[in-house]
Amino acid sequence: MSKGLGDIPVMLWQIPGGHLQIQGGIDTRESHGSTAPNYFFGDGWLEPDLSNLKAYIPQETKDYLLQDGYDWTSSNNMLKARESNVFPILWGGGNTTSVGKFPSDDGGWLSEKVLEYSQNPAYLSN
Repeated sequence: MSKGLGDIPVMLWQIPGGHLQIQGGIDTRESHGSTAPNYFFGDGWLEPDLSNLKAYIPQETKDYLLQDGYDWTSSNNMLKARESNVFPILWGGGNTTSVGKFPSDDGGWLSEKVLEYSQNPAYLSN
């Protein structure tokens, strides 16, 4: 989008803040799975084959997410966002996927990911 508009900066807005929930993780909910934060930040707590995802996530979903050998554990696509002139990502609802009950609590998962990232951010320009 940015390139088509002359390389203008792009703001991602209302990106779902839910994540791939794992068994024994800090998020005790049994719903609200999403992938956007995992895509941008990666998640070292995930097993590479996604075998530790919560049981409500069906195998068909796991198979889809693993297509072409995608690695959800360490994929850090913030650099791709920077290369695409993305300057902020505004998470929708903080920890919601816009289909769950409100309020909802992810145990601090998303805020911890954002805090981790803030220690070593990918700036738009160097």
